Amino acid sequence: MINSAVKLKNASKNPIVFIIIFSFFLLIVSFLYDYFTEVIGLKYGINAVQNNEVHDRTLTYKLILACFIAPILETYFFQSVPYHILKEKKFENWKIILCSAILFGLLHFSNLAYLLFGFFSGIVLIVAYIYWEGTRLSKVIIVCIIHVFHNILVLFSDLVNLK
Repeated sequence: MINSAVKLKNASKNPIVFIIIFSFFLLIVSFLYDYFTEVIGLKYGINAVQNNEVHDRTLTYKLILACFIAPILETYFFQSVPYHILKEKKFENWKIILCSAILFGLLHFSNLAYLLFGFFSGIVLIVAYIYWEGTRLSKVIIVCIIHVFHNILVLFSDLVNLK
């Protein structure tokens, strides 16, 4: 049992394993978002999802903005900056997670459902930021990669109409 825990801890130091684990958590958040918005729509006849400006843009625009520029800027401003400011003020990790996730959710506010999606996605990303202790890649790079990978998967699922 102790051997398994040590192996898991060592595996999580591997950046690829770490990225896969946290990308999986983000996918769970996405699937739950899709499921609940679909249930609300079917049960109550409410369109919980509203298209935003990015939805109607070209594929090139989406790739550049949503899959590269946004993850870099969002990781810096909504994980890295809050973490360092709040850590300097001696905030506990759970308070840092909550503050960062609220900011990330507010950034993604186009409707209540998407705000909640942003909040829970923000939790996953700040937890990844806090707990990455690898020596080869910085926390910002690791979280950017997770965010980019997630946005590419979402874009791909939109293109092939998996949602």
